[in-house]
Amino acid sequence: MLFKNNNSSDISEDQIALIEYAQSRIKSKRRLFFHFSLMIISIISLLTSNLIFEFKKEIVFLIPPGPIGYVHYGLFFFCSTYLMCMLQINLWVKNGKKIK
Repeated sequence: MLFKNNNSSDISEDQIALIEYAQSRIKSKRRLFFHFSLMIISIISLLTSNLIFEFKKEIVFLIPPGPIGYVHYGLFFFCSTYLMCMLQINLWVKNGKKIK
């Protein structure tokens, strides 16, 4: 029987290894997302509690300290934009997509 259908449900060792690796990656991504969301929630709650209880009143968030603060914000904006563009270009090159 040359063309006999072999309907066995056996999974090879390579496929089992791939499944276990994928499950470990999913678990690590879930832990990363949990820690990231925990960090964001704690930062927001600490900032709001600081504003409510006026713990360190001399520290003012999101307001630049004079004209030099604008330079730092501009430099931060430029660097973050540059890094995000480089990340996107690297992803395009890695995936083999052409840039229009």
